[in-house]
Amino acid sequence: MSSRPLICSSLHPRWLPLAAACLLGASSASAALITVSGSMTVTSAVHAEFAVGDVFDYSFTFDDTTVDSDSNTSNAQFGSGVSAVSLQRRVTNTGSWNPSGGTFTSINFVINANSDAITLQAQGTGFPTINSLGFFDLSLSFDWLNTTRDFVDNGSGQTFDQVVGTSPLNFASADGYFYGEIRNTDLFGSHQGFTVSVNGGGGGASVPEGAVFAPLALGLGALLVGRGRRRYAASRHRARPGRARARRAGRSSPGGRPPAR
Repeated sequence: MSSRPLICSSLHPRWLPLAAACLLGASSASAALITVSGSMTVTSAVHAEFAVGDVFDYSFTFDDTTVDSDSNTSNAQFGSGVSAVSLQRRVTNTGSWNPSGGTFTSINFVINANSDAITLQAQGTGFPTINSLGFFDLSLSFDWLNTTRDFVDNGSGQTFDQVVGTSPLNFASADGYFYGEIRNTDLFGSHQGFTVSVNGGGGGASVPEGAVFAPLALGLGALLVGRGRRRYAASRHRARPGRARARRAGRSSPGGRPPAR
């Protein structure tokens, strides 16, 4: 076994906690939590509580390693993987509907492999009424029907990323449609529809949680370990002056030959 000391042992003790934190932080780059955010804009006021031009910002976070809980091959269920849903009214809205007092409590998050669509339906309590009826849910749909992306549902047992074929899935790449509704309990009546957009354009609409600081952690960790290597190499060179002198003596030995070994 080599007697070479561990590189980290040559770090100054005050750097060790930071180095450990960097290494731990770098491992979070593989986190499976994905956040999707965007806005919903009223284009025609179906109910009096909404005005044309009103904008609501939404976001939801889910784990794309969640396992499908439905054995049906066209209805993959991932509601248990959703950890957060939010809906906020912009201060410039002229309509009266304000979701700030509500809490989402029940989530349906489903992939329909037949239509290559993903739908989030979030029910909750504390939301104001709509057209004198109780709030039912926030519904968001994203469709990839016109793209080459093909969702494959083999039944229960697959994870979200396995069904959609990538991780993270960019929700802004859905070219079939974005669609949103805020519905009241009259499910067979008219609901307030919206034009839906997804933040990120063609790029990072789906942001892996915890990955933002990983490049910094890796860079700083490499800096500290590299510093340790340089100190280790320097300490070896300083520790063996006798050998260096012997080599210099050998180069100047009679006849120009190296010393016998």
